Amino acid sequence: MTELGKNSAIDKALDYFIKEISNGNWKVGEKIPSENKLTALTGVSRSSIRSAIQQSIGIGAMESFHGRGTYLLTSDMTGLGQLTSTINLREDTLRSFLEFRLIIETGIAGLAAIRRTQKQLNELTSLFKNMQKYKGNKNKFVLYDVLFHESIAKASDNNFALMTIMDAYKKQNDVFYAFNDEFGFEDGIYYHKKIINAIEKKDASAAKSSMHDHLKHAIDRLGYS
Repeated sequence: MTELGKNSAIDKALDYFIKEISNGNWKVGEKIPSENKLTALTGVSRSSIRSAIQQSIGIGAMESFHGRGTYLLTSDMTGLGQLTSTINLREDTLRSFLEFRLIIETGIAGLAAIRRTQKQLNELTSLFKNMQKYKGNKNKFVLYDVLFHESIAKASDNNFALMTIMDAYKKQNDVFYAFNDEFGFEDGIYYHKKIINAIEKKDASAAKSSMHDHLKHAIDRLGYS
């Protein structure tokens, strides 16, 4: 799906939310239909429904409870009506950040495979084990995910690469949580294992290929290719 198509689908979902609230079908304090039900009702993908719900949660219109579903907190639709520009910005941010990482981190992984020290490899291994340990704990998993990629940048022994990565990560840290919401934990573990295996073997080509596949998979899965 193209970015325009994805945004249009989210807009369609939001329009449906607004209509249901306006018609009184969705009442404050009550649970809204499930993602699967909303997909059937609107004809848009579940990922677009999820994005629309997350945006609604972000402005305080809804709240989600684990195992219980999502509830409507207000009938004020002003914020929902203003979401389109927010969504477009967020979709553009996700796409741009992934493309940036694909361009920069592929080369960094290759340098890290060539230049890493045993101490740096041990650090990467420890961070990866923590990702495995905290599978299911989003906050800790994302923390070690970010540290893993920063550690690769350090192992590249290129100060410009390290500064660029750390600055970008600091400014877009929330994007990693969005990625985790979309992909869960298994994707990260699978690709990080391939990356660390290549770096351990000092195989620059495999390290670059694994990092490229990791980020390209995310781009393709989000419909940005």
